[in-house]
Amino acid sequence: MGREDGFRPPERTNAVREPEKEAAYVVVEIGAGEEPLPAALGLTNSYRRRIHDNPNMQYVALDSDPERLRSGQNYLASMDRIRRFDPNERIRFELQEGENLRFESGSVAEIVLRNVLGDMDVEEHTKKTIIAEAARVLKPGGTLKIIEQISPLARPEVLALVAASSGGVFVSAESNTISEEDRKFDEEILELKLHPFAFVLRLQRKPLDAGQVQNV
Repeated sequence: MGREDGFRPPERTNAVREPEKEAAYVVVEIGAGEEPLPAALGLTNSYRRRIHDNPNMQYVALDSDPERLRSGQNYLASMDRIRRFDPNERIRFELQEGENLRFESGSVAEIVLRNVLGDMDVEEHTKKTIIAEAARVLKPGGTLKIIEQISPLARPEVLALVAASSGGVFVSAESNTISEEDRKFDEEILELKLHPFAFVLRLQRKPLDAGQVQNV
């Protein structure tokens, strides 16, 4: 029976609220060229396995040269066929310039620059613009991973270039945020026997201050 004051208790429901989907972990490699990061080291590449095993991870290879981009895509696809992986499995190849990224501000989890900042054929202005664009599209706390194998630039020079180009929004990644898996892959990718002065820099984009809006 209903109550005299007209109050009706809420109906019970068995509906269960679905958990919110985790945001995709988007990795963008600028200047991926003929040997994108998941293809480096050939079939032993553990990074490609990580993409395959992690349904939340997406990798996007960028290059401004269509021939180099196509060559890199074909190279990775040839190895994926041997591994019996789907070459299109959360992997995209896009013709884009690093100075004008077609990604929303704060939408990317990780940017990879491999043998880009030390390339003497790339003008310094272009390098600075690429770094500024990386700072724009990275999420607060996102990673800028710089891999230099044959760079004539020393580590301090690369750090100075990043600082001057990004307005100081990057800091060195805390060691406890780097997984053992990442450390192992970094050692493999450097091929120190061939490139004894090679290095990897992991920088994090500073979190935004309260009330601060990331530039678009």
